Amino acid sequence: MRLELIRGIELTVLGKTQSFDIMYMAGEYTRAGGVKVENLMDMHCYVCSGAYYTLEEEALEFCPHCGHFDRTQFTNFEDLADWSKKQNWDFLKKISQRYFAVAKDGRWMIKPADGINGLVRSRRYDDVRQLPSNT
Repeated sequence: MRLELIRGIELTVLGKTQSFDIMYMAGEYTRAGGVKVENLMDMHCYVCSGAYYTLEEEALEFCPHCGHFDRTQFTNFEDLADWSKKQNWDFLKKISQRYFAVAKDGRWMIKPADGINGLVRSRRYDDVRQLPSNT
């Protein structure tokens, strides 16, 4: 399976409640107005090798490139949908993809895609649904 990394989030900090662009200058990461970004975490997904930025105090729980959750697991769609409503999806304005709920072997997870039809046609998942909060 070939994974395409999501373009457009390379210099975006992704957190549970916020996302914002950053710049790297003179050895520091800053946000708009030249404010230094404290507690920045440079993350790397061990599943897809995608890199992204998040914040220590509100670390993103999933890889934005492949949708992998490291510690969190969902056994039903409702729990995943509830989690999704609490997640900040503002960064989606910058990219052409959305996240969809997919089930496989009794476990629900999210997957980025251009649309739901490609995920359904792939026949890799037992069920594919829209997430209520980021469509």
